[in-house]
Amino acid sequence: MFTWLLFTPCARLPMLSFAYINGVGITLLLLLIITAFFSFRFYLKTKKRAKTNARILHKTHTDLCVKNQVANDLGEKLIERNKELKQKSKELLQKTILLEKQNLELSHRTAALKQQEEQILRLNVLLEIDHIPTVVNTFKVPIKLRELDDDLGLFAKQFADKESCYKFLADVKWQAGYFCTKCGNASYCSGKSRFNRRCTKCTYEESVLCQTIFENNRIPIQKAFYLLYLIYSYKGNISSHQLSQKLGIRQSTCWTYASKIKKVMEERKREIKGVDGSGWSKLVLKKDV
Repeated sequence: MFTWLLFTPCARLPMLSFAYINGVGITLLLLLIITAFFSFRFYLKTKKRAKTNARILHKTHTDLCVKNQVANDLGEKLIERNKELKQKSKELLQKTILLEKQNLELSHRTAALKQQEEQILRLNVLLEIDHIPTVVNTFKVPIKLRELDDDLGLFAKQFADKESCYKFLADVKWQAGYFCTKCGNASYCSGKSRFNRRCTKCTYEESVLCQTIFENNRIPIQKAFYLLYLIYSYKGNISSHQLSQKLGIRQSTCWTYASKIKKVMEERKREIKGVDGSGWSKLVLKKDV
């Protein structure tokens, strides 16, 4: 009969207060639990970070010790290397001084040899003027100077420029046909120079002067031709002094070329014996061509 009292405002007030107090307590308890959880989590992270920092510091310290040790070792090696370099520098300086002395002695000897060479050349000139050399003993026929002068004039007109000389060499050298000296191919095209021939197979380019008496020639080809013709026409009985005057070339150069040509004439005296004025062309090619 008194249950209605429970639903009156005065009766509900204590119940609401108790519920409110319980709700606040639960909320505080939850806050405490959450705070404790995050505090513990923060503690774990801080501890982990501290361990990581300690490990990094330890590794850094170890690396620094290793670097210091390596630096010390390198410093010691550098000092030893500097000592070795100083020692080698002293030895090199001594060798350099010795080489300079030897070079000085060699220069003196070279100068003396050069003087002797000049004296020998002067003696050769005098000997050639007094006694005309007869390297080619086969030819003892007297020379008709007037006919010889006419032949020399015709020869000079025929080979007045280097193109005519190179063309003659090409015709004589490859008169039996072209064959590459490297691969044996018979097909060719023009090379860098007009009269050179380049193999179309291996692209090897052969000079028109190669394997001729004019190979490694250091004087103009026209003068080289004229020098060869003069020596052949005079049967080898012309001095290097006379050649020098006729061609305007140094006497020593004429002597070198004349010796080479006379040697070839001596080797081929049977081939050119009794041949007319064109026999000089048989001296152009080397025997193995």
